Amino acid sequence: MSLLFLGDQPHIDSWYPIRNMQSFDMHCTRYQEPVIIKGLTEKGKEIFGEIPDLDQMLGKECTALRITGFPEDVTHNLFVCAQNEWMHSSIVAIERKGDRFAGARLAQIGFSGGEPREVALGVYPMDWTYDPGLLTREWAGIKHMLLKLCDWCEPQADAQLHMVNVHKENNYQDISISLINPSTETKRIDHCALFNSNPTQALFESNDIELKPGERKTITALTDKRSPGLHNYSLQVDGTTTHQSTEHVVSQNASENPIGFGASSHLGYRQNYQSAEQKHFIRELKKRGCQYFRMNVPWEEIEPEPGVYDWGLTDDMLAFAEAEGLCLAFWMFATTRGCGLGDAGVPAWTLKEPAIDRDGNPGNFPSIWSPFYREHYFNMVEAFCKRYAEHPTLNRFILDFGNSDFPYGYYYYVNDTTLFDYSPHERKAFVLYLREQRSLNLDEINTIYENNFKAFDDVPVPLVEQKEAWGYYLDFRTWSIGQGMDHVVSLIRKHAPKKCPPDVPGHGLGSIADISANYYDVKRRHLNEERKFQQHLTRLHNAAETWGGEAWQVGGSYKEFDDALFGSLRFNASYNTVPGPDLNVYGEDLARIAYIRRSIMGAERRHPRIAYMGRNSWNDYHAFGQVAARLDQSADYLHKSHRFDFSCYDLFIMPTRDAHGQSGTGGGGALHVPSDEPWYWLLRESVEKGLNLLVFPETCAIGQDKVQKTFLRQVCEIDDIAYGASKQRTITCPQAFGGGTLTGTCKQIIHQDNDEVLLTDENGEAILIKRPLGQGSLIIAGFDDFDNSIDGDFNYTQNMTMSEHSICRLIHYLGIEALDVRSEQSCVYKDKLQYKDLEFFIAYSHNTEAIQQKFSVRLDQACERAVDLATGEAFALSNDGDWHHFDMTVYPRKGRYLQFGI
Repeated sequence: MSLLFLGDQPHIDSWYPIRNMQSFDMHCTRYQEPVIIKGLTEKGKEIFGEIPDLDQMLGKECTALRITGFPEDVTHNLFVCAQNEWMHSSIVAIERKGDRFAGARLAQIGFSGGEPREVALGVYPMDWTYDPGLLTREWAGIKHMLLKLCDWCEPQADAQLHMVNVHKENNYQDISISLINPSTETKRIDHCALFNSNPTQALFESNDIELKPGERKTITALTDKRSPGLHNYSLQVDGTTTHQSTEHVVSQNASENPIGFGASSHLGYRQNYQSAEQKHFIRELKKRGCQYFRMNVPWEEIEPEPGVYDWGLTDDMLAFAEAEGLCLAFWMFATTRGCGLGDAGVPAWTLKEPAIDRDGNPGNFPSIWSPFYREHYFNMVEAFCKRYAEHPTLNRFILDFGNSDFPYGYYYYVNDTTLFDYSPHERKAFVLYLREQRSLNLDEINTIYENNFKAFDDVPVPLVEQKEAWGYYLDFRTWSIGQGMDHVVSLIRKHAPKKCPPDVPGHGLGSIADISANYYDVKRRHLNEERKFQQHLTRLHNAAETWGGEAWQVGGSYKEFDDALFGSLRFNASYNTVPGPDLNVYGEDLARIAYIRRSIMGAERRHPRIAYMGRNSWNDYHAFGQVAARLDQSADYLHKSHRFDFSCYDLFIMPTRDAHGQSGTGGGGALHVPSDEPWYWLLRESVEKGLNLLVFPETCAIGQDKVQKTFLRQVCEIDDIAYGASKQRTITCPQAFGGGTLTGTCKQIIHQDNDEVLLTDENGEAILIKRPLGQGSLIIAGFDDFDNSIDGDFNYTQNMTMSEHSICRLIHYLGIEALDVRSEQSCVYKDKLQYKDLEFFIAYSHNTEAIQQKFSVRLDQACERAVDLATGEAFALSNDGDWHHFDMTVYPRKGRYLQFGI
């Protein structure tokens, strides 16, 4: 039977959630996303032909849905959308390829616009603005589309391919073909053929096949071992292509890491066992390369009443995983009820003492300092750990506290991060923090608040308008979550030590796509060096000898997850989790991600010779960190918690500003660099051993009151450095700096006669000097990386190359060679990676335009060609000695993953 949905799919009671799990019951996944229609896809043109009044809807933003079938289904997007062309719009046509719905079809003209979940659940009184989306009465095209989709939904005789889409070359299985006749009449197939890359030579053929009404026949098509790489199969029945799929064969020499790639689940279950649909879905993801599953376990599902535990769901999860040969992690993210991260969260009874917003409204999340909440949560964690401490299928407990980064979680999802907890429990804990953790007396607190409190009991939780006090409160929130998390981890270590993740709390980095993921690679490589320091000085959330993470995006496709995949490989994450594929996933995309990840994981880059600290936000287009991350000379991004011998680098780029602002999700602000004197002596020692340290006006200026600036000046003996006026200057660069000119706002450096002047302006005033210190030097700049400085025109989304950038000029002057990759400083992420005898080159661009470039890679073994694992595209190589050369285009936000010799 086929189905056509006009509008949203069914939902439960009054809840109109963004991620409704009833769609899962119909082998669909769904997610809400605004779309702007640009036009029809090729499949849309085939089904609809000409749509009346289509121009009326072009450019119109509609609150809509993204719909896919389960991974074995084929989901056709029928509209191109402006924001993200790779996404599905709310109008889809799905060909069923699984056993349950064989031959059936599903189509949907989806929309959203019902009552906000917050109103329906009594969370918060939000305005309800009805949005009909595409179902506007003014558009005649909706009737035309509906009739065309009705015609298309007629069940068809079908032929389907069945295979394990991702596997190692010695772990192959047969590929089979299913022929299905869903009609009430006998069907005859004259010719069935399977093709690979050669469209004229069939790999398998069968003739004159009779199918009785409702009959299904399965035929084995391929049994031979397949070589590593992509094998694109096309199945034809009587000259018509009915199914296409790709087999991804991983080299036998690739890493054996059994939990390198997996998927997480955000499901709410509504019963104490997994549904047949979920089990089917997990099997399909396993075929597409998933090695483990991070299963969300809603607290309310296992403790429906205070102190009453129901282990039926978790027992069933483990039994099923064990039977399938999969590894599980139990993930409990104590989520706000109805916040959007799942259809279940903290139990309703935990709201006995809820969080209170600034206006006195009770929230949908308990105060995390409530004794009632803490007692029950910690007791539940203890019971959870004891029960599964020795279970062989469970890899780890990933048990969070509170709501992780979203302390008053509900408000995060309506984009107001200022409405935190103003309950009596929160106020009491905050004041205790000010007194005991920050050692502040009442007079100092009054100065911070600009108030005159008579007693500590009068001190409230501040409002966001009270900027200085609010900064202390954000730091308190970060500390609060950490304090609770420490207790959770102590319970795991006590009762289930074998299941405690090294990178506690172990739910992975929030966005492995950020260049800050580099922090964790650096930690992993220097972990033993850092153990000689006090733990509080080197502690970094999620850092350990093994670490991993996921992308932020949920309901995404390959193009959305590609930058996270790239980051996981470049920085050698131990594992990479695709978030919430049950929310929206495409089977071919998932297989491609798994294949690339499993082919390259474990590969290392050479230890970088450049390090940098400072701003790293994605929209800091001028930041030196963004330049360093794209250099031909591989670079590390350092955190203030890193403490090791920095002389392993040739150049260390200090921050241009010493602090960054608060995070958008309410996290505390912090300095980029440490504020304790010993760190600066470690830095000086590294310079004396040969490190070049680049510093800027705001991080070493005389007259500033920041403690760390005093340490930098005194410890590195640059107290005598001063700065003159900041003004527009023109700098003529000598050949040692590449020649040419630079123009921008700089400060004059007032220095000693024995300092070496590297660059001057048109008036001969120094703007870059070098002062020897031991075997290394301090390089002191009069410029920075903001938009009025000498690199102000640089933008990593616009510039094709960075060769004229001041950092690249300095690298040229210092003679720091590119050891593994040469591209004339093309403005893309790039690195050469190696795992045993396997060698790879990876590249990723955030540029808005494609970049055509000649790349050169140093290889250990002579090689004649490379293949992009993402596309199967081959590149011929020329070489002179170890350096191998090829021309390649890097497209916007599409990773290149070249394997040599494949």
